Amino acid sequence: MTLLTLHKDTDQRPGKPRNCSPHPLPGNPPPGHTDKAGKSGQAGRAGKAPRPETAGQTPPAGTAAQPRTAGAGAKTPPHADTAQAPADGETGTALPAPATAQTLPDGEAATALAPTAVGQAPRSGTHSKTPPPGENRQTSLSGDTATGPPATAARAAPAPTAPTAATAAGAAGAAGAAGAAGAAGETLPAGNAGTFLQAGTAQQTQTLTAGQTRQAPPPAEAGTPAQAPPPGADGKTLPTSAEETGEAGQDGQDGEVPPGGADARADVAGELSALLFTSTSARTAGTAAAPDSGGDRADGEGGEAGSEGDGHARWRALISRPEFRYVPDLSHAERTALSYRRLRLVNQAADPAQLARDPGRLAALHEWTGFIDGGLCTLTSIHYNLFLGSLIDHQDPDTPRDLSDYTALRSTGTFLCTELDHGNDAAALKTTAHHDPETGGFILNTPTPGAAKFMPNTSTTGGPKTGVVAARLIAGGKDHGIFLFLTPLSDSHGHLPGITVRPLPASNGPAVDHCLTTFENVPLPRTALLEADHGRLTPEGTLTSTLGNPRKRFLHSINRVTTGKLCMSAGCLGMARAALAIATAHAHTRHTSGPRRGQRIPLAHHRTHHGRLLEKIATAYALTFLHRNVLAQWKNHTPHNRTETERLIAITKGWITWQARDITTESRERCGAQGLFPHNGITDLTHNIEGGITAEGDNLVIWTKAAAEMILNHPTPTPPPPPTPHPNHPHHPHHPHHNEQNQPTNPGPPTHPHPADTNPADTDPAQHSLTDLNFLYTLLTHTETLWHTRARTALRQGPTHNPLARWNHAAPHALNMITAHAQRQTAHAFLTTLTHTTHQPTKTLLTHLAHLYLLTQLTPHTGDLLALGHLTPHHIHTLPTTHNHTIQTLQPHMQTLTHAFNLPHPYLTHNPLTHP
Repeated sequence: MTLLTLHKDTDQRPGKPRNCSPHPLPGNPPPGHTDKAGKSGQAGRAGKAPRPETAGQTPPAGTAAQPRTAGAGAKTPPHADTAQAPADGETGTALPAPATAQTLPDGEAATALAPTAVGQAPRSGTHSKTPPPGENRQTSLSGDTATGPPATAARAAPAPTAPTAATAAGAAGAAGAAGAAGAAGETLPAGNAGTFLQAGTAQQTQTLTAGQTRQAPPPAEAGTPAQAPPPGADGKTLPTSAEETGEAGQDGQDGEVPPGGADARADVAGELSALLFTSTSARTAGTAAAPDSGGDRADGEGGEAGSEGDGHARWRALISRPEFRYVPDLSHAERTALSYRRLRLVNQAADPAQLARDPGRLAALHEWTGFIDGGLCTLTSIHYNLFLGSLIDHQDPDTPRDLSDYTALRSTGTFLCTELDHGNDAAALKTTAHHDPETGGFILNTPTPGAAKFMPNTSTTGGPKTGVVAARLIAGGKDHGIFLFLTPLSDSHGHLPGITVRPLPASNGPAVDHCLTTFENVPLPRTALLEADHGRLTPEGTLTSTLGNPRKRFLHSINRVTTGKLCMSAGCLGMARAALAIATAHAHTRHTSGPRRGQRIPLAHHRTHHGRLLEKIATAYALTFLHRNVLAQWKNHTPHNRTETERLIAITKGWITWQARDITTESRERCGAQGLFPHNGITDLTHNIEGGITAEGDNLVIWTKAAAEMILNHPTPTPPPPPTPHPNHPHHPHHPHHNEQNQPTNPGPPTHPHPADTNPADTDPAQHSLTDLNFLYTLLTHTETLWHTRARTALRQGPTHNPLARWNHAAPHALNMITAHAQRQTAHAFLTTLTHTTHQPTKTLLTHLAHLYLLTQLTPHTGDLLALGHLTPHHIHTLPTTHNHTIQTLQPHMQTLTHAFNLPHPYLTHNPLTHP
């Protein structure tokens, strides 16, 4: 006989309340929806009518309860989902949007809002306690009032004293986040924003055999207060949760994240979007996101995508046009030609020279074009950054170069540096440019087959091309190192004399006309040499330079590669967010068989499905905040910190692109076989990111370089080691009352009481909880310090008189150090953003997301942290529960989080995976 346990709760303390009415999740079909089994709503059992929503309102037999609107005037954004009616005998969830005033013991007013999806309809069968006289009117988010039963979830703002029972304004349910009160205009007293109470009625766990029905508790008498959970050992109220896998795969929530109806969730999504698409400097200055002169808010979904001149709104509006929709059944050559036509549309939408000068606008362009057209993203990076940017950086103020042919795209720019035999060791390339004393010009040659320029887009597709060619300057019989030379490659009639171009086979990445290109005695004028203070050639052929080192001159010549790393990171970041938006929409519209016969439930109701996606969503947010932070540092760097900033950019590029590949891979898998088809817009993203991993410096190579620099020169933040727990401390493993298996089912909300730089490392780790974000950040700092120490030790202990063998001995530890450094930098950016978030419901949701990111990143390091005394055995045992609870708390808000990515409405509506 199969047993169905409807409540999972390892804490069996008498009197502990249990929640039998999980919050509704996004993606359920509306009441009255008929699935393939022909059943109404979620899967009401045959012959059973759903419970009435209010006393005295019994719907006709066999009909579903009618949904109530989520607040007067509430608008449902695209892809908003509705809730299913519960099966008979189940306790439903009350109206999500309206709020019910609740009287607290200290006289404060709280707002009850059930966390639900945007535009989600209520579940029928709600059981609520009869409110005291005068408390049965509900205030919607728009300010209108409505009558009816109060909301299920009662969010209390407890007084600073010991918790007491709050007056029940709704049925048994999880409490909402204190921060969510801001959505209804509620002001909470200082110190209560991070404290959560759950009001509900105590219920016993019921184990049912197949075919049995769970009985709902009888309604409480009018004015009966709900009992608060018993206090924990620390005297604080322990929030509780009930996980119900038998009811549509939904999870009971503690309601710690901002709940509300369509308007409230749209507000949160808008605030999140503003945080995602506003630069770090704008956030710290308190500047709200606003569209730039060339953009506008398209479709009104998910908030504004403009920011401090970075042009997010402009590029979002551009790719919303029909010309950027996916065109199926194109050959590689046809798709390449399409990318060049779209490049002209990009060129018409902005000032090309200004775009090339602005790293922020360039990065934003890559974020929005990457997931639309990988080939276009590559072309924009080459033309505007590597080609046009190099010309602008080497402009002579006295005799400026005419750039009109390139800004008008009468000739498309390309960049020729890498050679067939020289990729990551580009400083050893062999192409030569001999200075001709008679003409003052240069003769460009490819001396060996291995010196052929590898992979530049030098075909005639897209029209005439001009290249910036990296070649060795030979003058007066001396090799002065590598410089850049402006070289016309083709015109309207084809390639110019002396230039041979051979197309390469099509790759799995972006559709670009990659070629092998060689030069044979190609004459160039004197003005072809790109000069600046790092190197100038006199008419007599003498080189003057402020840099005596040929390698430094080379790196200065190709300094646009640094901005290119930011562009590659941005493009891959945009692809990762798009993949998550598609996969999340698919998870809520794709239904599968439920635990009951004939039942159909969304994929998003399964922990094995939404847990993986939520971890990646948290990572995408963290990476976005990291990118904003690093971009701001690059835009404001000085000669003093340039080297350190360039190293951080290299580390960021490797971290973001590798993580983006993991995100798109996971997203594709969650879409099943349908995710394998290119027209569904997700499978190509991983291939395109592979190109970003290699472009502008192969990830492993630039990380190895950064690791070598950090081992020797970079001071790692080293917080003081925490003292060993005293044997009398209850968390000490030898304490007589220590019980490693006594794990709380609900670890409570995460806290962030201090600035991100605060390190609580000078205290006993046993005094810190895994819900303390600053404690988790400090653990990442300890991890980086550990690997830094190991790398330095290995380098000292490596074989002598053999530099390569010595480095090989330290390299694995050094790369782990870089990983830990990237994790810490990302966490720091996330917590900094959290510190500057002022909208309380958004801050509450973002706090939970940061908590999930930190837990996910720390998990692989827990063994080391435990061995070194930075974690206790109790931490290790509670980590899985804390991680699981955080996912459970965030699950109803997946779509709010991905709506904030603000993908254009046409892009989503034309994607088959985002529809049922």
